[in-house]
Formats: sequence, structure tokens, C-alpha cells
Amino acid sequence: MSAGLYAAAARQPDELAGPQRIWARAILLAPLGWLLLEWAVDVPGLAVPGKTLIVASFVEYLRALVASRGRMPDSPWFAAPVLLVAVASAIMLFTAPGLPMRTGLLSFLCAGIAASTAVVALRRGPRPAGGNAGIVGAAFSLCALVLSARGALLFMPEGSVARAWVEQPWAETILLGGAMLAPAVASLGFVLMGSERLLERLQDIADTDGLTGLLSRTAFLQQSRLCIARDPGQDCALMVLDLDHFKRINDEHGHDAGDQALRLVASAMRDQLRPRDLLGRHGGEEFTVLLPDTSLAVAEASARRIHAAVARIGFLADGSAVPLRVSIGVAALEPGEADIDRLIRRADQAMYAAKRAGRNQVRIAPPG
Repeated sequence: MSAGLYAAAARQPDELAGPQRIWARAILLAPLGWLLLEWAVDVPGLAVPGKTLIVASFVEYLRALVASRGRMPDSPWFAAPVLLVAVASAIMLFTAPGLPMRTGLLSFLCAGIAASTAVVALRRGPRPAGGNAGIVGAAFSLCALVLSARGALLFMPEGSVARAWVEQPWAETILLGGAMLAPAVASLGFVLMGSERLLERLQDIADTDGLTGLLSRTAFLQQSRLCIARDPGQDCALMVLDLDHFKRINDEHGHDAGDQALRLVASAMRDQLRPRDLLGRHGGEEFTVLLPDTSLAVAEASARRIHAAVARIGFLADGSAVPLRVSIGVAALEPGEADIDRLIRRADQAMYAAKRAGRNQVRIAPPG
């Protein structure tokens, strides 16, 4: 499983590959630590690296989840439990009154780290935790409960039935083995969490215009249809904006200048709109804006503010000031109308009427 995750990480974007590699290390460390603990029956000194590797495994699971949430997992606090166990195990190997007490303390420490991992998995982040995060959280919660129970039983009075039971090799195999297997089960949820994030990233790429950061044409149309369908009969207006003489900017100053002009216009438009308004790049130098719950008169006023804001842009190309101007067409939904494509056509016709009338102006689409 560890090798498979490492190999898959090579094909993942950096924000997914890093956490996946950390998780792969965690999967590998736990069985190595267990193996050393089994050998420690004959060579007691192997218990020190064995316990250290098991704690390191739990810490790595926690670091992987922290990294998957977009935070840096390099705090020295993550190394503290590992160093503590390494030093304490070496000292207690010679001074502790008995193996059960040392093992019980290790169980409690691992239970605390597992519980922290469950909390991180289920914590509400920039995006809500889904069902796959729930798998990870549930697995580590169960792991924490098993380890806590094991630690508590090991601290029961010597000679008690509970203490005698937990000291049996088969009981240790059931409890410790179950606790070690729970994170492995959580690996399925972790991998699926990464797949979810990858799909979300691909959706973001599909929905966003790479040049301006606005909605893509497809995303704009989808969200506009949903907006109109959610509240049928609402006042709703739409603008179509076209950057005047854009081809001249490209021809005289190059495509880099043209790209910069589009970004500046997009930014000026965004500054004049409300958070709920939808702004998209319709194609080339053309933009569309949906204004929910907005009358035609209010939309016209908004269009004139955008028109003035674009005119105020101080755009320099090749050291020369280049004026930026837009032609804007505005249309509003008519009673009983819910067709976004028809609304765009009407606003587009008004925009072309502005072009024919000399550009650099706002035109209102007539009814019908």
C-alpha cells in the first residue's frame, strides 16, 4: 500500500503529492515498529526503536492530514512526541518497574495523537468535510478508543482479571493489531479525499477563465440558469460588454498588452459589482454580467458606473498611455421570461447597437 501511494504521488499535483507521500511513510513505519517490538522479546533494546517508529507512524498520519488541509506540517511540535518516546523508552528500559506500565504510557500517547488526527479529519475547513473525511475520522476515533482502553487495562492492579487478560499475547495482538489496522483502513478514506480535491480542482479549472479569473462561458451560463430558476419571476438584468478597438491593441502593442488590458477591465468591472452578481468572460474581449434581483433602471446605472470605471483605467503599453473603452448592452427579463440565452441575445444586440452608434457607450435593449 505504501509503495502504491508513493508511485501514485508522482502523478499528482504538488498539493496532493506531499500529503500522500507523508501518509505512505506512515503506513510503512507502523509494521516496522511492530516487527521490532516482536523481536524485542529476545532483544529488549529493540523496543526503543520499535516504539519510536510506531509513534512516528501516528505523527505522520496527523502531519499528512494537516498538509492535506493546506497548512505547513513542519512545526517542531510534531517531532516532540517521537523524541519523547525515544528518550523515555531508553531510560525506562532500565528504570521502569515493569513492561506493562511502559506499554500503557505508549498506548495513551498514541491514543492522543490518533484522537488529534480524527479531529483534524472532521474539522470544518475551507470546504466542508465529506463522507470520505468521515471514514478517516471514524477510523482514528476507533483507534484512539482501543488504545486508551488498552492503556487503562495495563494500569489495572496486578493480579486483576482485566490486567491478566490484556497481558495475554493474543489479547495484545487483538488490541494493538486492531489499533494498527484502523489507520490502514483510513487510508481508503484518505485516498478518496485526495480524489475529491483533484476533481474539485479540475472543476475549478473548467469553471474559471484562466486569463481573467472570471467565470468561464459554460460556468456563467450554468450558474445563470440556476439563479433564474431558483427565483422565477424575480427582476433580473444582464449586461454584455465588449472592449472597443481590442484588435488594434493586439496589433500595435502585442498580445501580452491585450491580455493585460482584459485583466484590467475585468478587475474594474468586479470592483463595481455586488458579491452576488455573476461576472463571466463570454469569449475574446466580450464579458457578460448577470444582475439578480435588479430592475432595468438599476442595471443601467450599474452599467454606466462600469463604463466610467473602465475609462479611468491608466493603461500603459510600450510606455504609452492607451485609452480603454467599452460598449455595453443592457437587457432585463420580461414577465414570464426565463430563457438566459434569449436574454443574452437581446443584450448582445443592444451592445452591437452601441458599436454601430460610435462605440464607448451604454445602450438599453428595447422590450421584446
